[in-house]
Amino acid sequence: MAIAYRSGSTGGNSSGTDVTLTKPSGVADNDILVAILYREAGTWTLPSGWAWLGDEVAGYNGNLWNRVAWKRASGEGASWVFQLSVSSWRVISCAAFSGAATSGTPFDTQVGNAPNSTTVSGSSVTTSYDNAYVIVAIGNYTGENVAVASSGMTQGPELGGTEIFYVAQASSGASGTKTFNTVSVSGSWSAITTALWASTSSASISPSSSVSSSTSRSTSPSVSPSTSPSVSPSTSPSVSPSSSISPSNAAYTSGTTAWGHVTGVIETNVRTFAGNWTGTGEIQNSGDSERIALNSGEYMESEVINTGSVTVTLLQNNYSAGDTVILKYRQGATDTACTSASWITYTVPFASSGYAQVRIEATI
Repeated sequence: MAIAYRSGSTGGNSSGTDVTLTKPSGVADNDILVAILYREAGTWTLPSGWAWLGDEVAGYNGNLWNRVAWKRASGEGASWVFQLSVSSWRVISCAAFSGAATSGTPFDTQVGNAPNSTTVSGSSVTTSYDNAYVIVAIGNYTGENVAVASSGMTQGPELGGTEIFYVAQASSGASGTKTFNTVSVSGSWSAITTALWASTSSASISPSSSVSSSTSRSTSPSVSPSTSPSVSPSTSPSVSPSSSISPSNAAYTSGTTAWGHVTGVIETNVRTFAGNWTGTGEIQNSGDSERIALNSGEYMESEVINTGSVTVTLLQNNYSAGDTVILKYRQGATDTACTSASWITYTVPFASSGYAQVRIEATI
């Protein structure tokens, strides 16, 4: 089934705390609801069943914050209440889409954009699947409607300069930058780009179109991985892998994934080991220097990745030189099936039924 925009709704556009947002008209179960929440102070608390897509994107020297939340519709009532901790200018715009993936997290990673410019634009995002919907959510301090301009997108809900745009993308790959009209004050906006997957999406498979794990060599007795689990030889028996998966009940990372490196990474998701890998090893440093140190007998496991039904390739030392670790994986049709499965030593690309997890073990 192809994705289609169903309808939208808006709320706020005034000073206050909580915002009651009316459900977009015609919403049916399994529709995906996408909302951009604009605020100038305070902290949002989401209604039950809603989840954050990614981090907030600040703009205008920290005078505005935009963040995208989503929900898969299921027996929805007439409205939801979004709570704001202090009285502030706030706006919410919400769009409903039919035909999107009916299980798991139906999005590619988000990309934020907030340059000091009057020209409003949504950064390019790389879609993992054909027939995705590229979505750009924008909020600006001046309340100006930036309209579609030359973006090639269609405008959905808009209120006080807080708006959602969308366009179908037939083939997986980079969406390209989406450019909208200008605002009157430079830097007074921020934008978030993501991509929504269709319920019949198929993955475009490339050597890195799945969980990509690598390890990088470090000068200390540990292994510093760059985008996937890696081990670095040292004078002592410790290995530092760069990536492993730790099961979580939060929204799943989806698409091509690299851990432990930032510069030059081409995968859809640029992830840290910190907060996303767990085990008996130690996560050290940050950025391109982030690494995992393993002593003899230690291990680390990654977060669960929503791969879809694709062939998965695991890469080591993809962005930095390094030693190898014992690389294992498990997979399943659901996250529960995945995390309940036995670990398998990785030797060749494997077929994932939907969810995959990576484990690295010290070789010393």
